[in-house]
Amino acid sequence: MSIRKTMFVKENTFRKLDDPFNDVAKKYVFYAKVCDVPEGIPMATNPRDQRLTSGVAQAIRESLESNDGSFHLKNRGIVLSAKS
Repeated sequence: MSIRKTMFVKENTFRKLDDPFNDVAKKYVFYAKVCDVPEGIPMATNPRDQRLTSGVAQAIRESLESNDGSFHLKNRGIVLSAKS
């Protein structure tokens, strides 16, 4: 099954990281605004059970909801595996 989503990010927030052990694998890192992340990204492959009631999780949620400018520093982001 193929799912197609498009994200637009600012060029100056996008970085390619070369893998020193694998010439084929590529890793890209970028910042995106929460409102620019497309809906419908499958979450079924999350390997961990999320504990959204912990103090840390609540602080992250509060940062997101208040738009305090530090949400991106308080969470580890989203990891996506993509073909292109």
